[in-house]
Amino acid sequence: MIRAWALSLALVLAASAGEAGPGPAAVPPPVASAPPLQIPAPQALSLPDGTAVWLLPRPGSPVSFVSLSLPGGLSTAEDPAALGLAASLLEEGVGGRDAPRLSAAAWQEAVQREGARVHVATSALRTRVEIEALAGREAPALALAVRALVQPALPRRALRVARRAAVRDARDAWLAPGRLHERAIQQTLYPPGHPLAAPAGARALARVGRGDARRAWQAQLAAGAPSVVVVGPLPPEELLPLLSAALAPLPGPRGPVAPPAAMPPPQVGPRRVLVDAPGATRVTVSALVPVAGVGDPRQPGLELLVRALAADFDSRLSRRLREERGWTYGVHGGLRLWPGHGWIEVRVSVDPEVLVPTLELVEQELVGLVSQPPDGAELDRVRSGLRREAAARLWEEADLAQGLSARQAWGQPPGAQGDEVREALALSAPALAGVAAALAVDQVTWVLTGDRAWVEPVLEESGLALDAVRSGPRGMDGWGPPPL
Repeated sequence: MIRAWALSLALVLAASAGEAGPGPAAVPPPVASAPPLQIPAPQALSLPDGTAVWLLPRPGSPVSFVSLSLPGGLSTAEDPAALGLAASLLEEGVGGRDAPRLSAAAWQEAVQREGARVHVATSALRTRVEIEALAGREAPALALAVRALVQPALPRRALRVARRAAVRDARDAWLAPGRLHERAIQQTLYPPGHPLAAPAGARALARVGRGDARRAWQAQLAAGAPSVVVVGPLPPEELLPLLSAALAPLPGPRGPVAPPAAMPPPQVGPRRVLVDAPGATRVTVSALVPVAGVGDPRQPGLELLVRALAADFDSRLSRRLREERGWTYGVHGGLRLWPGHGWIEVRVSVDPEVLVPTLELVEQELVGLVSQPPDGAELDRVRSGLRREAAARLWEEADLAQGLSARQAWGQPPGAQGDEVREALALSAPALAGVAAALAVDQVTWVLTGDRAWVEPVLEESGLALDAVRSGPRGMDGWGPPPL
């Protein structure tokens, strides 16, 4: 009864308030303009032996992030499969004449006791050793990591286990749509023998022995002068002596970073290639537009154009394909840059029934990016997105170290990353239009990964010719699919 009476009173009061007329309109408070984005540049230092060191100070940080870069990587290795397996075994213990051996469990326990983490990864241009250490414990963590690099045990049993897992993974990779599509892009853009051609497959991995792995790793250590990036609290006067002592056991040359040589040009379009993925229910499409490589002055403008086209959630293609038509969950876009060349990639996954209109719409937007580049409110929105992303990266110290390490390996100056962001944020609409006008949208390479039985008839019915059709399972190294 009391609840009913209270409800009636509330309705009467609400009606009385309505008769009295609306109250004053709410006025939102003014929004202050964003302060200038401060992107600190690392300090360019060097050790007495000439080793390049970049330091991004983080006073008061409880953790130091050290990225040690060894030049060469898979693109220059005589046996890429052996190098990849060797790198994966560096945490399997250490051994040598000058110090007691440590099993994998003992080495990992020693690393954990220091509150550290060590990770080794190989890529096309370098091998990267990432070390995360507690502030004040950098020296023992670096010593453990360097010892694993210089005196890896590479135990036979661990090699057999890793090799078996790598072979199985390579053979089954065609079952993962994303990995199959990545391999399809590599095989379409780069001919055999190119530094960025498809990585070692199951057959090459199955032949790797312990001697092969050891020789490949020794060759990596001798490939060139290492370089270092540190993000952490240590001042230079403490950091440089610590690094000199920790890196002294590393063999090989010393000196400044030698920028990688420009790679051979890739195969450009216009081309349309279908990679058969039997049983796939969707088609993954990549449109690849050739652009200039690392360090090109147009790179800040290209970053804005990619964001406007596909990289941002409110981009042109996201709006047309996802919001208006519902053909895909998301559109992905990005810049793939290498020494001497690069690509703008737009990637989307759709049902075969809407493949043809999707291809047409993506092509329309590529042409529209040249004829009607972003300006006005759209350009402001794109700049805001870039600013938010750049500001967020400043808090990710591990990502900062990895990004700076890549710039260092490419031979760029320490402040290149911040300079590119600042230039992009200050780029005018006419200047961006000049960058857009140079896009080679008539040389697009289309890579489609899907079930040939579905995709090819749809394309033939629409008059879209294919330049090549390849087998996805065989493209993963000539191995057929495993029996089901």
